[in-house]
Amino acid sequence: MSNVKLGVFICDCDDQIASILDMEILEKATRAMPEVALVRRLCRACSPDGLATIQAVIAKEGLDRVLVAGCTPRTLEPRFRAACEEAGLNGDLFELVDIREGCAWVHQDEPAAATVKAVDLIRMGIAKDVLRQARRPVSAEVAPAARSSAGEWPV
Repeated sequence: MSNVKLGVFICDCDDQIASILDMEILEKATRAMPEVALVRRLCRACSPDGLATIQAVIAKEGLDRVLVAGCTPRTLEPRFRAACEEAGLNGDLFELVDIREGCAWVHQDEPAAATVKAVDLIRMGIAKDVLRQARRPVSAEVAPAARSSAGEWPV
């Protein structure tokens, strides 16, 4: 997909991620991945300043896909998706990869292995985002009642 313009934002999560993972390796490996137009590191991607930065970069660079590598999608995905949509990006073309709980926290005693895992998770998230297509809205008329198989209206 040569026409994809994907932006990747790697979050330090203050120091919760950056104190364990090798952020320079993450940035370098991500920049080398196909379809990645730009890589930015943010101190706190989910903060108002972080979200504003993501929105500004979407507009300035004309991104059509965004991946954030940071915290859990369980609580933060709606916030990131809404920010992307406000910037004009289709929310279906946003991906959030958990490198905090899934890498930095659970592998804090093995930073090299945690970094390798984070690179792999980012690579998988990029592949998923690049191959994803935006959903089209579906509309249909709803019949207020349905006929029985005998052609009669229900009582």
